[in-house]
Amino acid sequence: MITGAATGATGELMGFGGAAAWLFAREGARVVLTDINDELVQRTASQIDEEVGNAIYVHLDVTRKEQWIAPIRTAVSTFVKLDVLVNNAGSTFRSTVEETMMDECQEQMDVHAKVTLLGAKHAIPKMRKTGGRSIVNISSIYGGLSAQ
Repeated sequence: MITGAATGATGELMGFGGAAAWLFAREGARVVLTDINDELVQRTASQIDEEVGNAIYVHLDVTRKEQWIAPIRTAVSTFVKLDVLVNNAGSTFRSTVEETMMDECQEQMDVHAKVTLLGAKHAIPKMRKTGGRSIVNISSIYGGLSAQ
């Protein structure tokens, strides 16, 4: 399962999540792509499934704890188990520390930090049942604030 995997459609600028989904699928993994951009993530998952196979998408806003249940349940019910969770979702805004509003700061903390707890909290119980594997947390240069 890969969060933030919308930007992976063939012929378009590919983000890390989309590129990772293609690589996992080409190596034989069954992949659940998640994102808040349903149109893009569905297109990416469909292209991977058509070319390589075993790819589906599920909507997920990583900042909302209740939304983690459906994609993990779907991964397990569709592919029997969950071996790997790649926390890749991210967001950005460009402002200096002096310009940053507290709600913007909280949004960044939710997307870049809280997500690691939410992903682990919901994935680990399912992973333990089948031997568990790996949780990979991806960070971004935009995860912090700039003093520029």
